Amino acid sequence: MSDVLRGSVVWRSMKVIVRIFTTLMFDLKVYGLHNVPSRGGALLLSNHQSNLDPMLIGVKLRRPASYMAKSELFEKSRLFTWAIRTLHAFPVRRGQGDVGAIKEALARLHEGRLLTMYPEGTRTLDGQIGRVLPGVAVVVRRARVPVLPL
Repeated sequence: MSDVLRGSVVWRSMKVIVRIFTTLMFDLKVYGLHNVPSRGGALLLSNHQSNLDPMLIGVKLRRPASYMAKSELFEKSRLFTWAIRTLHAFPVRRGQGDVGAIKEALARLHEGRLLTMYPEGTRTLDGQIGRVLPGVAVVVRRARVPVLPL
C-alpha cells in the first residue's frame, strides 16, 4: 500500500503530535469512526468553524484524508506550502468554479483516498450553517463513493 493511502512518515508523525495536543487541550472524542471505510474512496463533509478543523478531523482517522484548501494558503510561504501539500491538501480557487480542483477531488476519490470538503467553502463566523456551494454536489454526484457527514 502506498504512502498516499496509508500515510507518509510526516503524516504519521504529525498525527502523533496532534493526537497528544488534542487529547490534552480538548479531550477530543470521536464517535462513529466505524462508518469510515477502511479502504476505497469516501467523501467526508463537515462544517468549518476553526482553523483547527483539518487537524481535528484527521487526527483520529486510521488513514490520511486529502483536503481541498483555499488557494491563498499555498501562497503563504514555501515551508507552509510544503507542509500542507505533504499532509495531502490541494488548492481550490474559491468563487471561480475551479474545474481543476473538482477534477483533482474526483481523481483522489477514485484512487481510493478519503477527501474532506467543507460544503460552505469557508469558515463560519457566527456558528450558523451557510449556503452549500454547487461544487460539492458535483463531487458527490460524480464520485459515487460513500458520503459521510461529520
